[in-house]
Amino acid sequence: MPPHMNYQKPETALKRAEEFVSVGKKLDALNTLSEVIKSKRHRNWSKVHEDIITKYLELCVDLRKSYTAKEGLYQYRNICLQVNIRSLEDVVRSYLRQAEDRANEARKSSHDAVGLTQVDDLENPDTPESLLLKAVSGESTQDRADRELLTPWVKFLWESYRQCLDLLKNNQKLERIYQDVAQEAFSFCLKYARKTEFRKLCETLRTHTQNAQKHQSAQGINLSSPETQALHLETRLKQLDSAISMELWQEAYKAVEDIHNLMGLGKKGPKPQLMANYYHKLALVFWKAENPLFHAAALFRLFILSREQKKNFSAEDNQRLASRVLLATLSAPIPPLRGQVDRVLELDEQAAEKQQQLATLLGLTTPPTRLSLLKDLEKHGIIANVLPEVQELYRLLEVKFIPLTLCRNVSTVLEALKERGYSELQDYFHALHRITIMRVLKQVSQCYESISFARLAELIPYVDRMTLERFIVEAAKSNDLQVRINHRHGCVLFGSDLSQVQREGVPEGPALQLMPSERIRTQLVNMANAIHNSIEAIQPETQRESRINLRDEVVQNCRRMARKDHIRILERQKMIEKLREEIDRFNEIKAAEEEERVAEQQRVVDEAEKVRLDGERKEMDRRRLEEDEERQKTELKKRKIEKLMESYLGAEILAGINEEELLSMDTEQIVTKRRLELEKERQDKDEKLRGTEKKIDYFARACRLEEIPLLKTWYEEELPKDRERWEIQEEERIAEAIRTHEQQVKNRDRMKRMLSERDKYVKILMKGRDEAFKKRLEEYEERLADEREKKLEERKQQRKSDRQREWEEEKRRKEEEEKTRREEARNAKERDQRAAADRIAAMQAQRDKEIEEKQQLKRDAGSARATRDDEPSRQSVRPKESSWRQPGSQPASLATESTGYKPPAMRDRGADLPRSERSDWSERSDRVERSERTDRSERSDSNFPKRTGDFESKPETVSWRKSGAPTAKKEFGDRERDHDRDSEPQPRSEPFSRPSADRPPAATERPAGLWRPKPRDGGDDRRDDRRDDRRESSPATAPPAAAGGWRTRKP
Repeated sequence: MPPHMNYQKPETALKRAEEFVSVGKKLDALNTLSEVIKSKRHRNWSKVHEDIITKYLELCVDLRKSYTAKEGLYQYRNICLQVNIRSLEDVVRSYLRQAEDRANEARKSSHDAVGLTQVDDLENPDTPESLLLKAVSGESTQDRADRELLTPWVKFLWESYRQCLDLLKNNQKLERIYQDVAQEAFSFCLKYARKTEFRKLCETLRTHTQNAQKHQSAQGINLSSPETQALHLETRLKQLDSAISMELWQEAYKAVEDIHNLMGLGKKGPKPQLMANYYHKLALVFWKAENPLFHAAALFRLFILSREQKKNFSAEDNQRLASRVLLATLSAPIPPLRGQVDRVLELDEQAAEKQQQLATLLGLTTPPTRLSLLKDLEKHGIIANVLPEVQELYRLLEVKFIPLTLCRNVSTVLEALKERGYSELQDYFHALHRITIMRVLKQVSQCYESISFARLAELIPYVDRMTLERFIVEAAKSNDLQVRINHRHGCVLFGSDLSQVQREGVPEGPALQLMPSERIRTQLVNMANAIHNSIEAIQPETQRESRINLRDEVVQNCRRMARKDHIRILERQKMIEKLREEIDRFNEIKAAEEEERVAEQQRVVDEAEKVRLDGERKEMDRRRLEEDEERQKTELKKRKIEKLMESYLGAEILAGINEEELLSMDTEQIVTKRRLELEKERQDKDEKLRGTEKKIDYFARACRLEEIPLLKTWYEEELPKDRERWEIQEEERIAEAIRTHEQQVKNRDRMKRMLSERDKYVKILMKGRDEAFKKRLEEYEERLADEREKKLEERKQQRKSDRQREWEEEKRRKEEEEKTRREEARNAKERDQRAAADRIAAMQAQRDKEIEEKQQLKRDAGSARATRDDEPSRQSVRPKESSWRQPGSQPASLATESTGYKPPAMRDRGADLPRSERSDWSERSDRVERSERTDRSERSDSNFPKRTGDFESKPETVSWRKSGAPTAKKEFGDRERDHDRDSEPQPRSEPFSRPSADRPPAATERPAGLWRPKPRDGGDDRRDDRRDDRRESSPATAPPAAAGGWRTRKP
């Protein structure tokens, strides 16, 4: 079938593929199933899809098409990921099992499976070097055929594992099968000794883990989950075991780092069993890396963990493991004792960082040392639990000082350990021999200044003279010993260089005395100590008084500095807290930036994925349109063909044409072709029939003519023989019938005697069966009744629990709704309060601004008055009729109020505010303006002459406000007035200049003729007399009582 054909049902495609397989067309069957899997019409999972993908993968395995299988698996994952994840797991396992079976069959059929190891990389099996070797080598044809048979299947199996890992990565639903496939892949590499593929597999798993950490998603794995972490640790331990088995120590170390990183990601620690396995493998890796110090530290951690966590940790296991830990520690090389400066100079930064990384793998904060490990062993009581031989070895190497018999005693102890048969302890014997040699050299150097080389070789029987000389040279090179070899006299000299000191502090291991160079180094210190002791012995009282004085001084200094120290400590604590807060804030900012960066990266990836999906969707739409057009054409042809086949003649015409030819031709071509074929067949058939008819006719006539006389002769010969044969058979039949009848009669008579017994037995049997049936029926009915009552009671309890749960849910829902409603009401109330507070604050700020503007205007007016006071001529020539004191006139402020005029400073106030706030602004402006007018009237009234005919006995003030003004506004004006009086400067008490008649007075100008009040602290009496004289001389200037709408009010 053409690959562009689509099926209405997937079952049809599966059936068609099986037909192709039955005739040997596996590639056509694979293409048919591939179209069904990739089609968008069959995206709803069903059991048929599993059968289709199983058949599809089987064909891929047969044809060794791994990438085609990968495409099918990805399509099937998209179909069943959300519906039936179990089906995908079964399909993947089946696919890998088929590939493994084929690889095993190829391995069995190959006579030279070892030849596979010569292929370095399965992805590039034929390199130029291998081709050249094949051409010039003498291997047989059978060997080359075997290699060509096995290598392709092993390559296919490796590609299958790698593709399945890519398919199942970073999905929490597929995490279990992902880890299983990874472990099977490790087994594959171990089985076929594939080191290159093992490295690639480790790198692939490491990449998948890093991507899972960087790109977190809802369906991705969570490495901090205990279940996921346990699965990953199990796989990494399998990786570590495989690397150790294949002796890939670099990959083993990387696996150890991966395990440590995974343990750091989890919230809870791993299981003790995993940690024990981890420490055991880590110790092996350190031993293979020739790092005995960290090997001993790993064994020590394993021992502590086993003793604390292992329940069935027997005394024998404890003693055996403790002995191994102590031997590993003793096998660690003795470090050279250096000064602090020498240690810093010798250990570079890279080496120190490496040591710290190795210590981190063991969970240690600082790198271990040989001395620290021995102290830890003593602290935890491990030395007391080891074997007696190991304890004796510890005393010989670390406690006793016996240089002459040390090697002999150590050899005896090691022989005793070897007889015990502990193979894991024998691995440390060679390292212990080296430690023993170094101990002997150090102890001999403390006893002798020189020793013959032959005598030294007798003390150290482990090595030959050349090896012993190498040991001595290495010790001198590393500055562990002050030693020289005199080959002329055949001796070894110790401590001859007095200017060189190789260590500081307490010597390591058992020691007898210091070297001469070390004694010279401490000579000045010893002399100072001796002088000090002599002074104390000669003058004890003076030393006592000096000590007392020194003690008192120290106490006083402590008391004097206690407060400062306390303050300094508090400040340091505050500074530490501040630094901690800054660090936390910096970490939060850094985490936020990291999240933003990850989000930005994810956004870019999502956008790229969106663009890609849009392009794929457009391409798929175009293909779908093309497929729809092709399908419509094909369906139209099918309908025509089906309509043609309904007739007898059409069926005859289409009988010999297959489906592909039918779809590629039109109706006329089909009819013409079929007509020609039928005509040719008819002609050929007619010719054959005519020839056959003639042959049969002639042959039959000749046979009849020849057989007629022969038949007559044969009949005459056979007739008497047939008669005799019939008579004999008839006699035998009659005799056999008589004999059978007699036997049946005998059997009948014999059976008649057992008939009564048979009836009794049957009756007893039926009675027992009836009783058993009734008993079982009663038991069944009882069980049925009990079960019915039990079910009814369970249903009753279930209904009760359901009603209780529904009532509780309804109650909880109502409580949550009530809580939500209350919360919303409280939030709305808080919002209203905040809005009101904001409005009040805005009004207060606006009022303060207005007061400031008013004060500025008054200061400007004061400066203007000061300028006018310098011009006294204006006061003498001012026109009398322009004064507002004349009858019928009114103040400038009242003229402004009556005519509606406003100065520019007050005219545009509030114009830039919103319409909703203009009313509030206008009200505040009117209030401020009225308070100003009241202020001016009171000031002018205070300067008027008090006459009995014009005013009452009590002082009255002129009010510019209406009689119905509220009291709150009056109090507001009084407070504002008092504030203005206290804040404004006091200029000279000169009369204001009269406003001109052709312009209205400004808001800051006072009416002409008004005088400022007398200063509180006393002022110019002459000015007061002038004001009194002026009031008496011009009585008409007094403000009228009702001329301008004014009225008086009492304060």
